[in-house]
Amino acid sequence: MFSAGSGLRILPITLLAIALTITACNDAPTDLGSDLVPGTDSLYAASSLQQELFDSVFTASMREPAFNGTYVLFGRTADAEARMFVEFINYPSFGPADSFSVVQADLMMIPQAYLYGDTASRTLSMSGYELQKLWNPTATWDSVWAQDGSSTFYSTAQKPICTFSKDLAATDSIVAVPLDPAAAKSWLVKGPDSLLRKELFGLVFVPTGGSSIRLYRAFNNASSVMRLRVATKRLGRDTIDTTFIEAAIAGFVNAPSPTPGELVVQGAQVYRTQFDVDLSTIPQNAVIMSATLRVTVDTTATTSGNGPRDEVLRLSYSPVGSLSPINLSVRGDDATKTFRFGNLASLVQDMMRNGRKGTLRVGPDGANELWRMNRLRLFPMTADTARRPKLSIIYSTPSVIK
Repeated sequence: MFSAGSGLRILPITLLAIALTITACNDAPTDLGSDLVPGTDSLYAASSLQQELFDSVFTASMREPAFNGTYVLFGRTADAEARMFVEFINYPSFGPADSFSVVQADLMMIPQAYLYGDTASRTLSMSGYELQKLWNPTATWDSVWAQDGSSTFYSTAQKPICTFSKDLAATDSIVAVPLDPAAAKSWLVKGPDSLLRKELFGLVFVPTGGSSIRLYRAFNNASSVMRLRVATKRLGRDTIDTTFIEAAIAGFVNAPSPTPGELVVQGAQVYRTQFDVDLSTIPQNAVIMSATLRVTVDTTATTSGNGPRDEVLRLSYSPVGSLSPINLSVRGDDATKTFRFGNLASLVQDMMRNGRKGTLRVGPDGANELWRMNRLRLFPMTADTARRPKLSIIYSTPSVIK
């Protein structure tokens, strides 16, 4: 048993040993290893630049439903397009069909500042058709339109309920898109009737002109602001009544597929760069001390809207057996255009426990995921070592279980 005096004599020696250990840890690790604690453990460094740590790296299309979001994208560019489904809901009762007429009907659209594509083009040009069958809120572009552009949900051979074109000005806070009054009359008759309402599936709006995709406000909290405005007149009266009817709204975006080897991050579509990690070259008993994934944006091949380029990207990892992914967001270095995702040790350790394989996905973050179309091109795996994606891992191999 130690006395109080002997304990005090040991304390400086203990602090010195700790200081030496910390100093050794700060030394740059090598592939050969450096002693963590002499005679016990060693640190090793692994890099995807020197050894195979990726099974594959590619751009993954992650179609996400965009239903009843705060905003919706609409329009088209030379190679991309944004469409929408609109279903009017919560119809008030207007009485028998012969007791009123529809003088005018409009879809109210609230343009926002964000534009993608030719940002000098302010044209809103569209056609609308009635949908012919029920659609699901989880629908995506691929579940509505075939590769040849056809759809079983509607037909362009139908009489359109809307044909509209206007060059929007900066002062346009609300745009009234005229709809067919006769069609609107049928909705007002069927909508309040629980039996006839089953015949209403909503409308599809497709862009027909312009060269930009614009953001529009769809909801304010839980209330839709992209609504149907109808002006009605009662039989035998001269006054005109105006009613607003709420809507459920789904957005659909299609953007060009990346070429083989091209690494893309883009919102709305959504495109993410996927890294299938293979840790077979790391010992099974390794303890992961740190891990970092680095990606760099090629600004010469990046297309952004009239707002700033994405300043934050998100890395996602789904642990085995978990329904919720782990998300890490990081801000890029404005000078080098490089994003460094650190603190990945626990994620890589989870891969080690589950077959030494796992997947990391880098994609847009926050509002940029569904409400922006900025297309960032990352330097590919064939780029020079300073700019290609790099996974760096530092690990220890405990000698007690070697």
